[in-house]
Amino acid sequence: MPKRMGHVYCRSGVYWIKFYSNGVPQYESSKSHKESDALRLLKRRLGEVESETYAAQSGRILVSELLDDLLRDYRANNPKSYTDFAMPVVKRLRAEFGKHRTSSITTDRLIRYQDERRQTAANATINREMALLRRAFHLGEQATPKKVHLIPRFPMLPENNVRKGFLERSQYEALLLELPAELKPLLTVGYHIGCRRGELVPLQVSQVDLAAGIIRLNPGETKNDEGRILPIYGDMIPVLAAQLAEIHERWPFCRFVFHRCGQRIQDFRESWDKAAERAGVPGLLFHDLRRSAVRNMIRAGIPERVAMAISGHKTRAMLDRYNIVSERDIREAGTRMEAYFAPSVNPGADGESRTPKGLPPLEPKSRASANSATSA
Repeated sequence: MPKRMGHVYCRSGVYWIKFYSNGVPQYESSKSHKESDALRLLKRRLGEVESETYAAQSGRILVSELLDDLLRDYRANNPKSYTDFAMPVVKRLRAEFGKHRTSSITTDRLIRYQDERRQTAANATINREMALLRRAFHLGEQATPKKVHLIPRFPMLPENNVRKGFLERSQYEALLLELPAELKPLLTVGYHIGCRRGELVPLQVSQVDLAAGIIRLNPGETKNDEGRILPIYGDMIPVLAAQLAEIHERWPFCRFVFHRCGQRIQDFRESWDKAAERAGVPGLLFHDLRRSAVRNMIRAGIPERVAMAISGHKTRAMLDRYNIVSERDIREAGTRMEAYFAPSVNPGADGESRTPKGLPPLEPKSRASANSATSA
């Protein structure tokens, strides 16, 4: 067998083989002290290379290669989550695991990572990272030839799934003063109709119909890929009118409603966080506008079915996660109950106590029962 194709050599009494796959040298131990065993292994590997069925030992593949495959899969099958979700998470995973071989990623190693990560991140964030890393390993296992032969168990942490965080009207006005000019319209629209950031940022001028008072989200542009029609009302009317007028006059080639100097807004988290800090609402998320809008609609008496259609919620269970009842709602409930029961302790003008509306009147005692009570 020509040496350029592959050869056998001995190291510490154990025979190894060397051969090439796609021009890359591959080394593998025969785990045998017999040269004949190594020669049979070399012949089998060369046959796999020739038939393009050879898979490099999974233990020699780096996690970074699996993460590259994961990003390609997201770009092809879930492009809406590629930039905002997959890329930032993969960046962190690559920094932590990228240079490690897949064989070194064990459940114990993942648990140690979780323990360290919990110092700075919530359980939900860590679980999303674990889910993406697990997806990368599964893609490697499904590849032809396989890049992963053994998938470790990925532990998941308990997380509280109830969403918190609301923006009251006074806080909204304070934040509006602190945000950069290009983000003010985004805040106004988000606070009023509760759209997801990924639905608002790419919104185009052609989707806004001021005359009809509606915004059209086309199929394929929302999280669930279904189109929606949203109302334009209140502060949204002058804000969107001014935004469209500015685009027409200064940026006629700009297609996007929310822009920076005619260019679509991309990442604004740093500006948002600094403005929220100055406005007295540190840690406020853009997604908190979504919760606030849904709660405001329900407070205004809009049926839940309509509120869900506007916000894009598919099930009532998803709405329950928003924990719509706030401290203010609880206080208002106490005030209403106090007013409800107040007449029962305040006598009327004739000296007799009034029965609160909606409660059955007290049954008068019979004379016999009254006499027996007196004699007792």
